[in-house]
Amino acid sequence: MTISRIWSKYFMTFGEYCGPMARSGSISATRTRLVEEHGVNRMQKTWVVQCPIARTPQRGLKPKDLIGVAWILAMALQLDGWYLRSDIIWYKPNCQPESVKDRVTVSHEYIFMLSKSENYYFDQESIKERTTDGKSLKNKRTVWQINTEPCKEAHFAVFPRALVHPCILAGSPQGGLVLDPFFGSGTVGVVAIETGRRCVGVELKSDYIDIAKQRLLTATPTLDLDFAAGSQTATRHEPYITPSLGF
Repeated sequence: MTISRIWSKYFMTFGEYCGPMARSGSISATRTRLVEEHGVNRMQKTWVVQCPIARTPQRGLKPKDLIGVAWILAMALQLDGWYLRSDIIWYKPNCQPESVKDRVTVSHEYIFMLSKSENYYFDQESIKERTTDGKSLKNKRTVWQINTEPCKEAHFAVFPRALVHPCILAGSPQGGLVLDPFFGSGTVGVVAIETGRRCVGVELKSDYIDIAKQRLLTATPTLDLDFAAGSQTATRHEPYITPSLGF
């Protein structure tokens, strides 16, 4: 289970988990560990109070049950006052193979778009997709086909920049501020610089901070930015904004 990023105020993506964790009270232990590592106390409070599975996992889950962490968290955030506006599927054509024999291989993760109020900034035009005949544009759909991409500086999985681009373009204005409270290797910061936004990143692990510094210092704004989701490609022209980096 991975709770990963928040972009442009209200985009969040994370994977799913199933397996031996469903056999005992380790759901609560994992939730507590996430809180200790990431400081998401409000999530912990809502989850404990509102989710019967989190309180009594032995009654709610059987061995091999899919836990549904993504939707548990999404509904907990709703109960905590957030507006759940969209659920998006990140389909990964080059997903990691699995040796399982009694279920299909997981090739997707969830992205939830949330807001703190009924009215919020959202630039639909900036992320529109080409129609099949390529003659016009249409609203971006909820299944995003994007390959994972390696990061030579990091040995762990990082977000592909093509996944971050539409979140930042739609969720923040030119020169706007993007917050990533789980900064990791700094991919969100890199894309923020490339698209002419500012970014604040929060990261606890010094190794990740060093990687992020290295990547951010080599990132430059792009005048003609192309980002692709599967076979769909959109073009965005961004003005140059000199980045200001502080560590």
